[in-house]
Amino acid sequence: MLVLPTDATVTGLTGLHARGIHVGPAWPLRFVTTHPHPVRRPRLEVSRVRLLPPGQHRCASAAHCYVVACADLDLVDAVTAGDWLVHRGRVTLADLRTAPAAHREPGSRMARRAAALVRQRVESPRETHLRLLLVLAGLPEPECNVALGSGTAFIGRADLVYPEYFLIVEYDGRDHVDVQAQWDRDLDRLDDFEDTRWGHVRVTKHRLRRPRDVVRRVHSKLVAHHYEGPAPVFGPEWVALFETLSAARRAAQTVSPRSWVPGQ
Repeated sequence: MLVLPTDATVTGLTGLHARGIHVGPAWPLRFVTTHPHPVRRPRLEVSRVRLLPPGQHRCASAAHCYVVACADLDLVDAVTAGDWLVHRGRVTLADLRTAPAAHREPGSRMARRAAALVRQRVESPRETHLRLLLVLAGLPEPECNVALGSGTAFIGRADLVYPEYFLIVEYDGRDHVDVQAQWDRDLDRLDDFEDTRWGHVRVTKHRLRRPRDVVRRVHSKLVAHHYEGPAPVFGPEWVALFETLSAARRAAQTVSPRSWVPGQ
């Protein structure tokens, strides 16, 4: 900020990173300014605008940063960013969905599509990845982080839930298996779910490296629970998002759930 014009405002991916939403490349840092002269600095991208975007403290609003950032993100990362913004209370789901129309930026089209897929109660980037893995293959959409019980007692919350088909899909992260007590509690919880006729599919980082197998496994379980809808379809977009080199690199990167703290 010391080397930029006095009105330089953080925007795009840099505005998301400043809010703890870590998607997309960190560099260059993105700014906008009304200053008439071009600013050329290494690893900075400073664009001239007629009017500064809404915001405060020299940082554009979360909704505006989201729309701009979507020009640099694929669909999975754009939805991940939206889920994360809503979960952390940086923006409401309603504002996120109206933002693309209010801010005519290059990322508006992607932001509009991604925001339609953003959901509340999503508690980790892996949940977003897993949900989209299923939905974009044509399977029905599961509900996020649903509290379940036996009718007489609370059993626990599940990551992704198909209430109509009594099926739970959960991601097991490395942090869970590293803590034996947590691992034992998770096993007890799943035993309780099974006792109340809930089926489940557990997805690990290793299993995510074979995304088609994950989708087929969930589809098979759905069918066993009386699902009569269409089978999954692995179209060009699905392949590009989940099976290309860039998708494999994303799957190999772990965003620590500890950095995603409710209320922050």
